[in-house]
Amino acid sequence: IYESSIKNYPPAVQFLDEGENCQMDLTEKEYWMLHYAYALYMLGNEKKALLYFGPLTKSSNAFTQQAAKYFDAEILVAQKKNDAAKKLWQEIISSKEQTKYTDLTKEKLN
Repeated sequence: IYESSIKNYPPAVQFLDEGENCQMDLTEKEYWMLHYAYALYMLGNEKKALLYFGPLTKSSNAFTQQAAKYFDAEILVAQKKNDAAKKLWQEIISSKEQTKYTDLTKEKLN
C-alpha cells in the first residue's frame, strides 16, 4: 500500500498481488482491494481492476463505495459504455454521504 500511496504502481501491484493470500477482516480487505484496483487501473490493466472495483461498489463505507463507482465509470467510458457510466455517476451524486468523489463527479458532469 505504501508503494501505491507514493504512486510507484508496478511494485505496488507486485506486493498487493500477494494480498490475495492474506487473512484480513472486511475493512482491511476493502482497503487492500481499493489500493490494488487503483494501482491496476493506473497501469492500464482496466479489465483486472474492474474485478476488484466491482465488489467495492457495494461497500458500506461511503468513500470506498464512491471511489469504486467513480473508477468503474471511468473504465466504462473508455469502453464506450456511457449509459452504464452515467448510472454510476448518478448513484454517487445521489448518495447521502458526500465524499471527494461526489465533488469530482459533479465537476465531470458539469
